[in-house]
Amino acid sequence: TVKDFSECFNTRLMSLTRDCDEIILVFDTYKADSLKSTTREKRRQGEGPAQCKIRDDSNIKHIPMSRLLSHDKTNAELTEYLATKTLEYNQGSSKLVIVSAAGRAMSNGELLFEDNNH
Repeated sequence: TVKDFSECFNTRLMSLTRDCDEIILVFDTYKADSLKSTTREKRRQGEGPAQCKIRDDSNIKHIPMSRLLSHDKTNAELTEYLATKTLEYNQGSSKLVIVSAAGRAMSNGELLFEDNNH
């Protein structure tokens, strides 16, 4: 499920950053007419993009990751979901975790800036 994927994502993120006191996680956003969009289209190799509602219980077991991420809306929903889940998983952590997704920056702690949209 998407929830299982987010747990694996967070476990891997924490493993990669185990010696860090601060994590800044930035998810890119792509415009529909960007070069990245054209690259995604080529990677699908003729298959249509897989649009999927991103919720905890969404079953993505049989959808290859490249196909799942090939749909702009699904990709945007997944990045927002992962950003939110990363903060949830690290709510009580001693690490400062800052995530940026969908034009917003969020954190599990106090930051020195307000309303930052980087």
